[in-house]
Amino acid sequence: MGARRLLFASDFSESSQEAVGEVAALAQHLGSEVIVTNVQSTQWRVWFSSRLDNRHRAERLELLAERFRARGVPARPEFAAEGDVARTLVGVAEFEDVDLIAIGATQRPSWPLRRSTAELLVRYARRPVWVSKPRARSAGPTHLLCGVDGSAASREALLLANDLVRRLRGRLSVVHAVGNPTFNPLGMAEAEVNEHAGAHRAEVERAITQFVRDARVDVEPRFLWGEPAQVLCAFAEEEGADAIVIGRTGKGALQHVLLGSTANQLLRDPCCSLLLLGEGQDPLFQARDLREPATHRAQPGASPEPLR
Repeated sequence: MGARRLLFASDFSESSQEAVGEVAALAQHLGSEVIVTNVQSTQWRVWFSSRLDNRHRAERLELLAERFRARGVPARPEFAAEGDVARTLVGVAEFEDVDLIAIGATQRPSWPLRRSTAELLVRYARRPVWVSKPRARSAGPTHLLCGVDGSAASREALLLANDLVRRLRGRLSVVHAVGNPTFNPLGMAEAEVNEHAGAHRAEVERAITQFVRDARVDVEPRFLWGEPAQVLCAFAEEEGADAIVIGRTGKGALQHVLLGSTANQLLRDPCCSLLLLGEGQDPLFQARDLREPATHRAQPGASPEPLR
């Protein structure tokens, strides 16, 4: 993952300020220039904002860039006007041709159907998104945990995590959550149920182990019973992982509301930092070499292309 440019979106909140150290450490390892930006949502109070308010925001961005430069990371502010936060950030990312978008973990919205900025950003972005929630006393991300389920999206996440961990000179853990076997245990003896469950787990372990080997990742996967989000967070807490890397597959809006996905569950209540593939990326093909220049640039604030 050769990231020439990294976009750090700050809302000047406490979580955003706490993310600076981790994002700076990430940029150092990747050799990235950091572009810091801020977007205000288009609400009624924006209409009463003055030029003085804009100057204040610009000055805060410059102070934020100085914090990165003090850590030896090239950084510059990029002032963004008001607008839809997630879509404007996607426009800035396209215009600046960044390779990674970083944002502090936002609080869970009070209304269940409302999406956080991080959730919307992952949905619209074509670049990987780093949602920063650093652990206490963490010197930077060195232990990555990648969740795999055998899908094309999880293969992309695995390749991304494997490349990134080499650049971080850290270590990678790979985990698969073993779901319930698809058989009806009604009327079965306990021994028979255990036999079917054991056979199911053995088949899952064989398939996922081969999946990891086919990706040419030299890590033995771990297998744990349970729901994926719970399994990944439990493993991360027990093993001290700094970030969870996961792919994301697109679903319809109704499915998001009724079922949710592993990515959505993790974004709603992150247990540590997250690295997610943007839903705008095509998980069926390997991501482009991040060191190659883009063929075109979009204007800041422009609406992204329709999701695939």
